[in-house]
Amino acid sequence: MQLFNNISVRLKIVLLITTISGVSVMLSLAVNLTTKIVETKNEFRSDAISEAVFIGDYCVMPIEFNYPERAKEVLQVHANKSNINCASVYTQNGEIFSAVCKGKQDIPGEVEVKKLSVQFSGNELSIIQPILHNGKNYGAIFINYYTGLKATIIKQLFTALLILAIIVLLSFVLALHFQRYISMPILRLAHKASEISKDQNYKTKIEKTSNDEIGLLYDRFNHMLMAINTREQERDDATMALIRSEEKFRNIFNFSLDGILVTTMDGTILEASKMAGDIFELPANEVFGKNVSELMPEAYLRQRVSILWNLEAKGEYTFVTRYTNKLGKKLHLEFSSKIINHDGNKSILSLIRDISKRVKADEALRESEERYKKLVENFPSAIALHRDGKIVFVNDGIKSTLMGSAKKDFIGMDFMSLVPDSNKDAINTYFQSTLESNTTSPAIEVKLKKLSGEIIDVELSSIPLFFGKQKTLLTVFKDISSRKQIEEELVVALKQAEESDKLKSSFLANMSH
Repeated sequence: MQLFNNISVRLKIVLLITTISGVSVMLSLAVNLTTKIVETKNEFRSDAISEAVFIGDYCVMPIEFNYPERAKEVLQVHANKSNINCASVYTQNGEIFSAVCKGKQDIPGEVEVKKLSVQFSGNELSIIQPILHNGKNYGAIFINYYTGLKATIIKQLFTALLILAIIVLLSFVLALHFQRYISMPILRLAHKASEISKDQNYKTKIEKTSNDEIGLLYDRFNHMLMAINTREQERDDATMALIRSEEKFRNIFNFSLDGILVTTMDGTILEASKMAGDIFELPANEVFGKNVSELMPEAYLRQRVSILWNLEAKGEYTFVTRYTNKLGKKLHLEFSSKIINHDGNKSILSLIRDISKRVKADEALRESEERYKKLVENFPSAIALHRDGKIVFVNDGIKSTLMGSAKKDFIGMDFMSLVPDSNKDAINTYFQSTLESNTTSPAIEVKLKKLSGEIIDVELSSIPLFFGKQKTLLTVFKDISSRKQIEEELVVALKQAEESDKLKSSFLANMSH
């Protein structure tokens, strides 16, 4: 089978057609030859039985009257006329009564006289036929014929082989001719496939010449070429996209405003951006291959165990360390590090940012906040931040204004609980108007309650602002009770002066009359 698999398609087709034709003809001839042999044997058998019965009828009288010579004459006459080798007649008890032989053939000494027996042996046919007359058995007759059956079979076999050879030869010639219609398209396809493989031109297309299985093979081959061409195009597009992406990210990597380092877990630098080199005041190619311990201060090295532990635990970690460059300038560097897979190995990707300016700005902001905080805390008037009616911040001035023991006494308090019932509507309207206007509202004079329950006069003004990303009201108020008392005293004094002037004018008028 392996040998058959390795031969060419043309030879396979020729062999298959020739073999199938030869086997078919051989089977047909074998059946025909077998049929003829069987028919010939049956014909010999039928003729032999008929002749044996005929001869047996002529031997009845000789057996009946015990004339062996007469029986022999009958046998001799028939032996001379046909191809009988020998013949013998047997009595009822199976003994030989009379016999005739042309050659040296053996005659059975005793036979079964009541049973018909026909046997073929080579070119001979032996028959034992019971002799019956009017229902009575007189014995049996034995005849041995020369049939010439072997010669007949050999002749017919030779004829069959000759016919087989002619048909096989004709099948071979026809198969050799017609195999081209199958093998040539396949060879053409194979040749074209070789050309395509050599030229790497997957855009070509092969025209099919038939709509059979070969045509289907051509269609599938063209479909495969189309699929390969599509994948080639997709691969080329992906390669170009990868090149562009790599170039883009390489530019981002090199021209990033932050330094970028890729290091092994033990600190050996694998990749360094230009900005990373600038931070360490080295060309990027000189940073490559160094260990971080050669570049960073001892403070960082002391932190390294903690940094690695946090990286292993969290996968990423951000920390700040100080660095003094070659000029002695102190920098604050922020490292945002993350564990990555770099070329199949666990590595650390670090984004390095010089936050020195931000640190200074934060310090300045903290100082500014501290100054303003002191200013607010020491402001002589009371200041309160309240959102949705609840106080969220107060300064120290509120303790003296509203008599609180501590600022925490006011945190969380409802501002309106400090307003007498008579002023609540007016102050609610004032606060609502301030929130809607988004501007500072004019100061108003209202009354508030101290924690002790005492009612005082205050001058109050509010401005909306954002505190903790939520809209809040900043309200400033100061105790004007003393001023109000002085004003009331002045009003009383003024009224008294006016009454005195009126009395004086009335007195002078009376005196003039």
